[in-house]
Amino acid sequence: MIVRRRGNHFELDGRINGRRVRKKIEGCRTKREAQAFADAYWGDLRKKELAGESMPGRVEKTLLVRDVLTSYCESRAGAVVDSWLKRLRQISRDVSAYFGDDARFCALNDTLLARFRNHRANDGVTAKTINMELGFIVAAGRYARAQGLISLLPWRKAERATNRSADQSWTFLEADEIDRLLSVLRNGVDPSIKRKDGCTRRVKVRFELDLYCRVLFLLNSGARRGEMDRLKWSDIDTSRGQVRIVTRKAARSGRNAKARHVPMNASLAEMFDTMERGRPSDLVFGADGNLGRRLKAALRWAGVERHVRVHDLRHTFASHLAMQGIPIYSISKLLGHSNTTMTERYAHLSPGALQEAVNVLNFGSTGDAARVIGVESA
Repeated sequence: MIVRRRGNHFELDGRINGRRVRKKIEGCRTKREAQAFADAYWGDLRKKELAGESMPGRVEKTLLVRDVLTSYCESRAGAVVDSWLKRLRQISRDVSAYFGDDARFCALNDTLLARFRNHRANDGVTAKTINMELGFIVAAGRYARAQGLISLLPWRKAERATNRSADQSWTFLEADEIDRLLSVLRNGVDPSIKRKDGCTRRVKVRFELDLYCRVLFLLNSGARRGEMDRLKWSDIDTSRGQVRIVTRKAARSGRNAKARHVPMNASLAEMFDTMERGRPSDLVFGADGNLGRRLKAALRWAGVERHVRVHDLRHTFASHLAMQGIPIYSISKLLGHSNTTMTERYAHLSPGALQEAVNVLNFGSTGDAARVIGVESA
């Protein structure tokens, strides 16, 4: 048994008869107090194990997958709309049909979930649907554990499915497309619409200033959508010309990544000066569930027919930096990547930077090389 500190709390970690037991210890200020609590808790587990009682780390072997999924669906009745409840029941039937009516829930380990994921992918099911089904299984397991039906989830991690063609394909806006988009967001458009009777009439399409500010911030900071939603006025330091961006993405060590500071250019500084400031704890933008739809409509009026996501504004930020010859390391720091591996996808956009790097070296003059080669050929 080991007691270690995890951030602002302690954790107990040990094994009883080959089963790993982990428990979060809260309310202890020192390691001595945590050790005393762990010794008492470990002693109780030993007694339960000798008595044959249920203990953490044991999954009941008689519980069926079908029963867990069904009970979870019924628990959602009344909490969700009827259409979504119908969808959950359909997912429950599909998952139960794959594993079988006699499948035990304790058998759903990482290997079986991976086989299920690969089987659905080979059947042509999209990654979004597969992830929805895996999320349903995980939610059903957590519900069963909360109800006391099981003591521990039988899997370690349900790996998500990835649509490789979609993940590897990303796009960015060209300079003229950015100008047209910002012009539409700032000034709107006055198109002519043809009515059903054959007549045309001019309409006015105007976008809210909030959408213009959001797009301008993403284009000039390279922030993720979630980072923009959590941005507070206290994170904006106009005196130093920096924006503090906090992310929830986990670093390679498993802990949350550190906050990064992105310098403000003239466009961002002017935008924040014109916006109405709130209290330091107030959000600058806040969450917007319709941001993708609003951006899609603005792109359509701007004449951009390609499919551009909100996250592609982050790719636009990095791509134009690479095309201007900014080093990959600097782009990686601005994007908040833990290393330059993810940033290397933009390296092909800056071939000029590689040429300039080679031109720094000039061993031997051009005339000497031509004279030597000419003598040898003669």
